[in-house]
Amino acid sequence: MRGIRRLEPVVVVDKTHLLDREMLEKVRFLLHFKIDAQSPMALFLVGQSELWDKLRLQFYAAIRQRIDL
Repeated sequence: MRGIRRLEPVVVVDKTHLLDREMLEKVRFLLHFKIDAQSPMALFLVGQSELWDKLRLQFYAAIRQRIDL
């Protein structure tokens, strides 16, 4: 879709603050996946402020590095 119609898929994950550690790790793998040095999609994590508090923990450093605010 991206090459032919110049469309970029968008994935929105709502209530991300409720995700457990295992599921957030899976989200990290989605953010890490690249095709031709570009991410194949835009990924939006939507959640309450507890999400950012959770991501401040050292365990989530790899995920935090891939997030733009």
